[in-house]
Amino acid sequence: MPVTGPGCYSCHESMDSWDFTASGLTFHEAFAPTEDCTVCHNASGVASSRVVVTDFHNGLETERVGIIYGGEDLSVSEGKSSPGRSTASSTTRPP
Repeated sequence: MPVTGPGCYSCHESMDSWDFTASGLTFHEAFAPTEDCTVCHNASGVASSRVVVTDFHNGLETERVGIIYGGEDLSVSEGKSSPGRSTASSTTRPP
């Protein structure tokens, strides 16, 4: 998903989720959900290293200490397919 105001606001609900002070990018704090982020966040823009949402999220930890990668919480997606996890229902499990 490209970096867009509506995309960021759909989960974060504001620009307060980030601290722009250290990076000198505090102008983001005044952005509205309708902001055209692609002016900078594009392959040839000044923010060309942050063009899609995964550029921001990959490698972050969730509150459950899962790692976000490719738009998924790996603690959830990998946990579903873990080899040691039983998928049998309680009615079909041997005693």
